[in-house]
Amino acid sequence: MLIAKNVQLGDWYSITRQQITRGGGRGLFDYYPSLEAALRAVYPHFPWQTSKFEDAERLRKGYKDVLSAMKKAEEMLNIKQVRVVRSNLIAY
Repeated sequence: MLIAKNVQLGDWYSITRQQITRGGGRGLFDYYPSLEAALRAVYPHFPWQTSKFEDAERLRKGYKDVLSAMKKAEEMLNIKQVRVVRSNLIAY
């Protein structure tokens, strides 16, 4: 169980899903898709900012990494398609 003194709502931004799970809060995610969603439901009056959540930053970085990998794969695929077309033309 986590016990903290002088905690402000904004302190939740630095907490990750993994920390909640390790602290015994895995069940929270049976009801909410993210920590942000849970906090917004419990504290709707607080002006939550999605960009400040640790998990949001990690997801954005992962998304950029995936897009980069997809772009590289497309470039490789285009090169292979050109080679296949050329080898097919030569074969005929």
